[in-house]
Formats: sequence, C-alpha cells, structure tokens
Amino acid sequence: MQPEKGLTFRSVLLAIAMMVVIAVWTQYGEFYTKVVGVSGGSPPLGAFMAFMATLMLGRWFVSKWRWAVLDRSEVLVVYTMLLVAVPVMASGVMHFLLPVLTGQSYSAHVNDSSAQLKLLEGVPSWFAITDKDAAVGYWRGAEGVAAPGGLANIGYWLKGGVPWEHWWRPMLLAWLPLLGSLFAAMLCISALLRKQWVEAERLPFPQTVMPLAMLNSDSDAGVPWWRKYFAGRAFWIGLAVPVLIHGVNGLHHYYQAVPEIRTALRLSEVITEKPWSAITADCTFSFSPLEIGLACLITFEVGFSFLFFYGLTRLQLLWAELLGLSGFKGNSQWWSTGTFPFFEEQGIGAAIAFAFIALWMARRHLAGRIAGVLRPGRPSDAGEAMSARGALAGLVVSSLAFTIILWLAGMHPLMAAGVFGMYVCLGICIAKVRAEGGLGKQPFTDSIFFLLGGTTVFAASSLGVFNHFYLMCPGVMMVLMGVQMESFRMCDSVGLSRKAMTKALLIAFAAAFVIGAYTMLTITYRHGMVNMTSYPAFAGGFAHSQLVYDMQTPVKTDYLKLGAIGFGAAVSALLTFLRYTFMSWPLHPAGFFLSVSRASDYWSAVLIALAIKWLVLKWGGLRVYEKVYPAFIALIFGDLAMRAFWAIVATLGLLTQGQAGYGG
Repeated sequence: MQPEKGLTFRSVLLAIAMMVVIAVWTQYGEFYTKVVGVSGGSPPLGAFMAFMATLMLGRWFVSKWRWAVLDRSEVLVVYTMLLVAVPVMASGVMHFLLPVLTGQSYSAHVNDSSAQLKLLEGVPSWFAITDKDAAVGYWRGAEGVAAPGGLANIGYWLKGGVPWEHWWRPMLLAWLPLLGSLFAAMLCISALLRKQWVEAERLPFPQTVMPLAMLNSDSDAGVPWWRKYFAGRAFWIGLAVPVLIHGVNGLHHYYQAVPEIRTALRLSEVITEKPWSAITADCTFSFSPLEIGLACLITFEVGFSFLFFYGLTRLQLLWAELLGLSGFKGNSQWWSTGTFPFFEEQGIGAAIAFAFIALWMARRHLAGRIAGVLRPGRPSDAGEAMSARGALAGLVVSSLAFTIILWLAGMHPLMAAGVFGMYVCLGICIAKVRAEGGLGKQPFTDSIFFLLGGTTVFAASSLGVFNHFYLMCPGVMMVLMGVQMESFRMCDSVGLSRKAMTKALLIAFAAAFVIGAYTMLTITYRHGMVNMTSYPAFAGGFAHSQLVYDMQTPVKTDYLKLGAIGFGAAVSALLTFLRYTFMSWPLHPAGFFLSVSRASDYWSAVLIALAIKWLVLKWGGLRVYEKVYPAFIALIFGDLAMRAFWAIVATLGLLTQGQAGYGG
C-alpha cells in the first residue's frame, strides 16, 4: 500500500523527533529553570520554530541532498502535528493534569486532613495517584538521592526515578483514552462541519494565513518564500515593527541601560477616581504585533462587534460600582467564578448558545451528510476527512467511552454526559470564533456544576471526579478543535488529503501525550513539583482543598449566576436572529463572546487593526490595501521570529547565564 501524500514515514518521524526536543526544552526551560517558554502563544512558539526550521533546512538540502527535501504537504503535516503536540505536552494538558492527579493524595497525607483522606478513599487508583509515596515523591522530588552505579544506572535514568507501577494505569487506562476520546469527538465534528465553514460560509481562518503564505511561495518549482515576500516594501515595513520592538526590549531585559519601548499601558493607572476607575479595571492597552497582524485579517463586522460589546462590558462595571456590587460573588465562593456582573458566566452561556447556533446554521449541510449514513460513498463524502457514517460512529463511540470512564471513576453517568456535552459545545464555539476572529479562549467552566446544583445536589464522588478536570480551564483542549478545522482548511492549498491529515492529528495527540507525560514525570520526580513553575503547582493542591472547603460549607444553587449564563445565551441568540433577519445589522455574536471571554485583552489589537484598515481603504482603496496586505503577515511572522530568537538566546545563555529570558 502506497503511503498517502504528506503523511509519509519521514514526516511523521521528523514530527515526533521535534516533539521530543520541544518537550525536553519546555519541561526544563519553561517548567523547571523558568528561563524560557516555547509552548505558549497562538500559534505556539515551539510549533512555529519547528515549522521555520523545516522550511529553511529544506532549502539548504536542495543543493546537497534533494531526495531528503520534504514537499509542501509533508511540511504541513509536521507543522499541524506540532500545533497539536506542543500544548498537549506542556501548559495545555501535562503541566496541569499531573499536579491535579497527585495533588489530592499529597495534600491529604502531608496535612493529615481527614476530610481530604475521606474524599481520596473514593478515587480509584487507576484514575489518579492515591499512593502516598508516589504522590510525595512527585512533589518533593529526589534531589540528593544517589543514582545506582554500573549497568543499573542505565535503567535508572530510563525509568527516571518514576514509580511507573502507580502511573501507567492512570495515564494509559484513564486519561489517554479519556482525553483522546474528547479529541476524537471534536475531530469527527470538524469533519462534519468543514465544508459548511470553509466552502459555504467562507470563514477567513486568520491563523492559516501566515503558514499558507510561507508554504504556497515555497513550492517545488516556485520562488522561495523569503525572496517573494522580502522583496516587497510593505513586508519590510511590517517586519520592522516587531523587530524594533522586540529587539530593543530584549536588550533592555538583559541590559537596563538600553531604553525600553513600552508596549502596554494599564488604564487603571490613568483613571484612578471612583466610580470611573471601575471602567478601567483589568483594562490594558497593549501593542502586540502578533495580535495586531491577526486582527488585521478578521472582518470589519467581527472586529467592530467585539469593540462595541467590550465597551458595554466597561459600562456594566461602572453600573456595578454605582450599585455597590463590584465585589459581589453570589452564593458560590468557588475561586474561578467572577464577581458581578459575572462575565465568566456570561461567557459560558454565550459559548453554549454560539455552539448550538453554529450547528443550526449548518443544519441543511449536516442533514445532507447524515443522509450519507444510509448511502455511504455519496458525492457528499468525497474529499472529506471521513465519511458521514465514520464521523457519526466515531462521535458515538467517543462519547460513550468518555462517559463510561468517568462513570467507572465514580461520576454519575448523567453528569458525565453533561461534562462531555459542555466541552464539545466549548470546542465548537472556540473553533468558529477562531475561524472568524483569529483568537478564541474558553471561559472558566470548572465551577458550572457548583452553580447548577451547589454542593448539596451532586454527590461528593461526582464532584471529586469532576474536580480533576481543572486542567480544562487554563488548558487548551477546547482550542484543539480550532486547530483541527484550520488543518483541514490548509489541506487544499498543498494538495494534501484530509484523510491523511486526520491520521496525522490522531498520531500527534497520542505521541504528544506519551512524550509529554514521560518527560514531565522524569523531571518532576528528579527535582520536585514544589520547585517548578508556581501556578500549576498551586493549582494541583488548591483545586482539591477548595472542593473540601465547599463540601464542608455547602452552598445552594446560585440562581443569580445561572441568570448570567442565561443572559449570555439569550444575547447570542438574539444577535443571531437580528443578523439573519436584517441584512444591514452590524453586530456579530462572535464579537459578544470575545468581549466576555478571556480573549477580551484582544481589544486594543482589534482597535489598532480596524483603524489601519479603515485608513488604508478610505485613502488608498482596495488596490492599496492589496499592496499593504503583506505587512499584516509580516507583523505575525516578525513577532514570532523575534520571540524565537530570544528563546534561543536564553536557552544558550548567550547574554546572562541563568537569567529568565525575554518573553516579549
């Protein structure tokens, strides 16, 4: 059987090799020494660096070993595999999953907490770490423990000092199939919705513009991308902005004598008098070339809607201040729930409604795809990532696997099904918001069941199991559906089969999970979680102690916050109705979701981008806009390239040994 174009042995092997390098780099440089971070950003910095390295090495190999040069489809496979892998190996999954799996046992045994020990009794050993020594070893490490000599030393270092007899079951029998089933379910939904979003609605997918520009200008018989783009004046002007900012600020980071170019202004420092200071709470005007470049690629409708609703959120804060409710948290004191007017809860409602709206808009397309279940091989399945029958079967199997695993772990099956549905809705919402707005971040959702029923409705075992999903809040599992859809969008540009892309994404997730778990466990058992980056360490213990507190001081259903969820859903539904009823209606529901989600910091970039586009189109017209367009790509490329440069400088210790690197 001939390998599919793009999905070749060498492309997969190269991607996995790069995963290993990035995983080691991330765990040591970002998680332990705290010198540099390569897993953050959108796209992740590590994935961008690997993508550029593959392109540049390919051009160098042309003159020496042409047979070793990867074609464009293979480069895309490597890049998309790393888009999935980098966050899974680091801050998206592993940096929060492993502390949460050990935090309850460690805290219960070290603090000798009877309440936590009682909760721990209901946690199966195949779902989390319940052994005292395994948990304490993870958090305190083995510093000062001498390694065995002779041949035993080889096995010791391969094992990494990790008690694998306690870890292999939770990781391979519970969390890999659990998160893998969620990833597969989102992949099936992406396969069903791809044609609607890409061909019918023609969404812009801003995250795909920069990599496609690099790939499409670097074809086998074409001109290298750097010659095509670097020859244009607009590209050079756009590139100069991030190079200047990050170049000067990077030098300032190491040498204080170099002046800094300030790129952020906290408006709370400007407006300090009450009640007006409420408007500027957590409001920062920032100048990020990467975000501005992405914002330049979104539509005026989405950008204007975002700014309009963001302005309304400021007015809501002023209203709360005038009413004396600015610090009110309602019945639930769960840490991730917001204060009045409850933007987090509004974001949850908006996300759920936006997901259902996306499915409703695609109802005719989905009906046509589902009709293929009875008649497989219909033209509607041609060229898709999977057949309608395969996608629906995969979705059913994935949902059942997810629900059964949580049920066996102690969660009520209806609650488990609700968790699955909630995460799928968030995935659909964020994928479409990314496709229309460039960036999309999920609201905190770990508190939703405490709001729905308080701690008096759901059993302690169900809440205890759900508490392990703390990683879904700061993590990026929901964002991965956006990556899947963007990967399918890029396939056509390089002639890559979407079926091959589906296989590549599944391989990437499984490989990243194993590589990320191994590298992180070996470093934490060597140096101790208490010596790692503070936030995941805090999360691992605090999530469980907060649950114990809530169980000891039970709260009832928080109807006020549920009302905020309903308000967010109602606004999204109303905006959709008005948008499709009145052709000239200017407000987009994606803008509302962005304004109340954690992507609200995006506002200054959108404001600057819309101003640039308006000025160019008003004074130069469409012809000038087309000439300026490469500058938008240059802002994205230059920002990522400069961050990559300083990451390498920090890793090699070229300026100041051991000093935390410049993060941009």
